[in-house]
Amino acid sequence: MTKAGRRIGAVASTLAGTVGAGTALSLGGLLPTLLLLAAAGMAALTLFVPDTVTLFGISALYMNLPGIAVNLYRMPVLLAGSAFLLLLMPFLSRYLLRRDPIIVDYPLLLIVAFLGAVLVSFLVVKDYQAAFGWLGTFMAEGLMMYFLVLNLIRTPRNLTRVIDVLMLCGALLAGLTVYQQATKSFSQQFFGLAQRNIEFVDGGDALHEPDKMRLVERAGGPLGQPNRYAQNLLYLLPLVFYRMRSHKKALPRLICAGCGLVILGGTLLTFSRGAFIGLAAVVLLLALMKEIRLRELALVGAVAVMGIVVFAPSYVGRIATLAGVTTDVRDARSGEMDGAIRGRLTEMLAAFSLFLDHPLIGVGAGQFMPVYSQDYMSDPDIAFRHVTTERRAHIMYFEMAAETGILGLGIFLAVIALMQMRLWRAWHRWRKERPELGGLAAAFFLSICSYLVTAIFLQLAYQRYFWLLLGLAGAAVQILTAEDRRSRIPQEAPA
Repeated sequence: MTKAGRRIGAVASTLAGTVGAGTALSLGGLLPTLLLLAAAGMAALTLFVPDTVTLFGISALYMNLPGIAVNLYRMPVLLAGSAFLLLLMPFLSRYLLRRDPIIVDYPLLLIVAFLGAVLVSFLVVKDYQAAFGWLGTFMAEGLMMYFLVLNLIRTPRNLTRVIDVLMLCGALLAGLTVYQQATKSFSQQFFGLAQRNIEFVDGGDALHEPDKMRLVERAGGPLGQPNRYAQNLLYLLPLVFYRMRSHKKALPRLICAGCGLVILGGTLLTFSRGAFIGLAAVVLLLALMKEIRLRELALVGAVAVMGIVVFAPSYVGRIATLAGVTTDVRDARSGEMDGAIRGRLTEMLAAFSLFLDHPLIGVGAGQFMPVYSQDYMSDPDIAFRHVTTERRAHIMYFEMAAETGILGLGIFLAVIALMQMRLWRAWHRWRKERPELGGLAAAFFLSICSYLVTAIFLQLAYQRYFWLLLGLAGAAVQILTAEDRRSRIPQEAPA
């Protein structure tokens, strides 16, 4: 970047910050003013160290700092949403000032096609407010997130730094969760980074049966939702395992192992049954891909068992409820099955029934819960539990099928299939010649697999976490493809 370009950018960012701060101050808000001044400082910093600003942005979004600011500290949604500027500003710096080329890959084109399928579903929408809300979220947290991450992470060094930052963020969040559990200080929620449902701690918990899980016992992390928190921690574990194996020295390996252990502990303290199934699937795939040795597999199993015994002994009881699901389905209406599982089955089958009634383009984005859920859940043929409130489907695939039909679901799955196929090929290409590159491909392949397994029990909410993972995987594919091209160029013979 030229000196003139830096001067222009610095002046522009300073003026923008000054004007924005003046506007906020005129509206009577000191805190918004301070935040806007900080944003102006970040804009200036972007001119010199855009990669560092990118790390700040990814950290803020992964730790849900914008959501905490809005939900707990009553910040304006628009102001808190400006956290995405921490990704947009480095991109503009690279594109406008450094003249970096824009990267567009085939998964991105399929994501645009998926957007088209969503727009087609608008033809049958009934609740336009919900539909446009879903569309706006997807545009910002889906399409823009993938595009920006793909274009910002261009080198192995940058990708490694992002993985390390995510590992540290996950370890920090999980560490706060472990601290809460160890000290039983559930009311200490660390400014929203370690949320718990403490609504019924005083008095109300006494009403719970002794063998039932109290809500306060389940860690919710920065989202306040245990299952979602577990899902987002779980997909970090393959990346942490990759970083641990890529280090040669003992100290960095120990640091990565420590972070992984803490993240595992945080995952277990959510008491999420879906996360347990996802963890088992990842370990099984690791073994099948021979990315883990037998002694390492035994060590992972021992650590997992020890973690359950130390951190979450009650987890065993929740996992045990999974054992009888298939045999107890026929008795579900009689109440012998766990109530939460009966509710989930009702919600899942309601979404699937809605899809069968509207198979081509669905009923429109964001329509299942507010418009159709109660009617379909009250169908006696599928109602394993009487549900009187609007509910989401608790399964990403059925809800997406119900809302966007075969068209939308097919394109969405094509995005994932293409990414996984590219990662698999990269792993197969490099696993023997350069194991560190093969390990990188395998790590993202397994991380996406973990998300897909847990998505059997969760809808696509907080979708920025999914698209962040997919964007990083896309960046990894670009880096590995470039490395493959370089390896095929004949080396010049020495003179």
